[in-house]
Amino acid sequence: YTQTRECITHRAWLDITFQDMTLVHPFYVCQLDTEPLLIGQDLLERLAPLIDCQKGQLWAQVDTPKPWNPDSSRPSSILEVSLSEPQNPCSKVMPLLTAPTDD
Repeated sequence: YTQTRECITHRAWLDITFQDMTLVHPFYVCQLDTEPLLIGQDLLERLAPLIDCQKGQLWAQVDTPKPWNPDSSRPSSILEVSLSEPQNPCSKVMPLLTAPTDD
């Protein structure tokens, strides 16, 4: 993944439900040239997930998400999730995270 210009346009706090837990986490909105979604290292650290790209599954290894650390809001590395069907077996995982709906 490469991007030649600053692409973040908005920041939003989202309530995310994953498995049996809900957490609040910052999400950054931007227009990417190559990927529809990037999952940051900071969120992965909170969930301590196991990722099986062959089966298209992701499991959290914690019962309660680790607290959000504002010092990790600018991670040094970013993990990619792509929807390109022929190139990435993780594409069947989408959406990994589901925001609660207003009922």
